[in-house]
Amino acid sequence: MKKLFMLLFLFLASCSPYVSERCHPATEAQIGFINYMVAKNTKSNYVIDGYAVRSNDFEEVYMVATMLYGPSMEEGVGPAIFAVAGDPNDPGMWYSIDSFALAFTDFPEGSIFYEELNRNADGVEDVKTCYKK
Repeated sequence: MKKLFMLLFLFLASCSPYVSERCHPATEAQIGFINYMVAKNTKSNYVIDGYAVRSNDFEEVYMVATMLYGPSMEEGVGPAIFAVAGDPNDPGMWYSIDSFALAFTDFPEGSIFYEELNRNADGVEDVKTCYKK
């Protein structure tokens, strides 16, 4: 019986969604320019907010996740993942990390400029979990 309870506990624990403790709301400065670029490129799509996780692989680079909204996407799709360099309140550069970010903005693919700035960079997987909150 004790084994059965232990197995049940392990099963339920494995089903619970993991959310990184590194998740923080993205700043208006981080999200604002992403929203501008999404609206500029697609005319009718937008972002509302997002989450940020500071990457340990780079100096002052934040992985930012945001859902994309618009016609036929009322519930949101994504998240789209961006790398945003610089101070969170005064960012300097934006890069696309995944296919959503590339499809909805003109931000260049991060790995073109920095080989390590890709889907495997520290913070990318963590920021994806932020939407499970």
